[in-house]
Amino acid sequence: MLDTMVLQYQFRGKEEYKEFYARAERFLKQHNLDGLHKAENVEYHYESDSWAQDGFLRIRFFRTKNCYRNFMEINLQPIRLLKQNEHVNLSEFEEYGAIAKKFNVRIAQLLSFGAAMPECLEFGNWNVRRIDYAFQFRTPY
Repeated sequence: MLDTMVLQYQFRGKEEYKEFYARAERFLKQHNLDGLHKAENVEYHYESDSWAQDGFLRIRFFRTKNCYRNFMEINLQPIRLLKQNEHVNLSEFEEYGAIAKKFNVRIAQLLSFGAAMPECLEFGNWNVRRIDYAFQFRTPY
């Protein structure tokens, strides 16, 4: 079973980074959510936890200082994405088809693409940086 995961998308260039950052910022403001703010003590990192209730625990835009690559990173709690307000249970591997579909819908909303979202942003095209596995134990206590 899976609790959380970190997904990362590498932008194809600085212009794509700027465009997607602006789209995300615009969406968050239009929906009266906290916008992307500068991460403390880290240069070139902007993040928001405004969509935490929907499974996107943290959305982060950043660039590496040395090689100037630009990324979008999402700390994802798949069960909360699939079943809103569900934060106690864990996601099952059989649910990942539905989770991928819901992820694609949410990314399209966040970046204001609607049905014309670029294929590169689909769930299967993100790199997995971290997976947190977990187990649920039932005890009489």
